Amino acid sequence: IEIYGNYTRFNNNFIYTTAGTNKRPTIGFGKVSGALYGSFSNNIIMSESNVGGLIVGSSSSNCEITGNTIYTSGTLIDVSGSCHVITGNYLYAVTNASGDYGIALTGGTNHVITGNQIRGGGTSSTLGINVSGSNTDCVISGNVIYSWATGITFASGSNYNNANGNTFSTVTTPISDSGLGNDIHNNSGTSAIFEKKHVYMKNTSGSTINAGNIVT
Repeated sequence: IEIYGNYTRFNNNFIYTTAGTNKRPTIGFGKVSGALYGSFSNNIIMSESNVGGLIVGSSSSNCEITGNTIYTSGTLIDVSGSCHVITGNYLYAVTNASGDYGIALTGGTNHVITGNQIRGGGTSSTLGINVSGSNTDCVISGNVIYSWATGITFASGSNYNNANGNTFSTVTTPISDSGLGNDIHNNSGTSAIFEKKHVYMKNTSGSTINAGNIVT
């Protein structure tokens, strides 16, 4: 199913697909020519195929993805564009393969990912939430992330994001951070070594200060 256009509403639907060879996501929201200020809410998506759930296109912005149940394999929600809100969804990966994600932020800025339950199959090289290198200023908070190899990954170049108040259970590596300036704090199921709080300070030393340097 392909859905696009400004102010599009796709709410309160039940979609079930059987096993087959089609590897496209079950739903393409704004994938063709974009969706602005769209709503994708209170839907149930179930699939027997490894096709994934919902993909939001790169020219989309300000869409709300709320209260959905997605029960399938592959990547469950794949988001590009900017300023999307993903909240209150129940995501269940029926089976996992290496490289599958619960939520993949594949581009854009200022996404809000909050209050979701994201359950995986525990397979190696799977990620509950993957934040790619082009995402900045995103907030990831209050999510329950269960049975993934890695809970949240910030790739190199994924900078100035905030991950707080998330709960990790049966996750090998709760958080992996290769970006810069990401705030990571008050998460449950992680150790203190994953805590990062970044502040801006004026350099008056006369010397160059790089990320990771100790300032006294």
